[in-house]
Amino acid sequence: MLGLVTTDNEALVSCLGDPQRTVPGFHELLRRGAAALDAIRAGLHAGDAAVREGCCRLLDHPVTRTASSGRGPGPPGPCASG
Repeated sequence: MLGLVTTDNEALVSCLGDPQRTVPGFHELLRRGAAALDAIRAGLHAGDAAVREGCCRLLDHPVTRTASSGRGPGPPGPCASG
C-alpha cells in the first residue's frame, strides 16, 4: 500500500492531491475513521482542489459521518452535491 500505514493523518490528506496516491490515501483515512477527522476537516481549506474534494468525499462517507456524530448514518453530509 505504498507505505501509507505509518504516515500521519495530515500527510495522508495531502496524498489526496496526488493521482498515484489518492486511492490508497483515501482508503487509509477511511480506515482510521474518527482518528483522522481533524486532519480531514483541515483539508477542506487546502490550496489543492483535489485535496478539498477528497476531504468532502471522506466527510460524506457513511463511515466517517457515523464516527463524527457518534450515531448511525443520517442525511447527506455538508459536501453532498444536489
